[in-house]
Amino acid sequence: MIKFIKSLFCKKIKLGKLRSLDYVIIDDMKKYPIWVNDLSGEYTDGFDETSERPIINATELTEKMLIKYFLVNILVRCEEFNLWGVANIDENEELSVLVFWKNRKWQINKDFIGKNKIIIESVPSIKGRSNLRFEYDLKLDKGRLID
Repeated sequence: MIKFIKSLFCKKIKLGKLRSLDYVIIDDMKKYPIWVNDLSGEYTDGFDETSERPIINATELTEKMLIKYFLVNILVRCEEFNLWGVANIDENEELSVLVFWKNRKWQINKDFIGKNKIIIESVPSIKGRSNLRFEYDLKLDKGRLID
């Protein structure tokens, strides 16, 4: 029993291949809903701060991940507009830099939404909590937890 409990808290994070975000599509994000900026351990010429690796053995964002990595992106969903998106999440569980997948590409300009604030839901669970909802202010480019 102790081994099982330890395995829950001591699970080693496994990362996928480093990729430029220019080449990450929504299907990649749906397969691996947590991506981190980590340039260690691999030939990194041509990669920069926009290059990330998926976490390939977890669908729950943990405190350990938020502490270990400088930048963490998660997959989010906006039901109201039937859109998938990606946002940075910090150790305070606040979101920023939201982009949406629309017309087969990532779109930073959110003018097509026509509102200042929207509700988005996290796809991965966060620290043991599922389906967390955030109110995202598109003008401030910040989101806060509302559940």
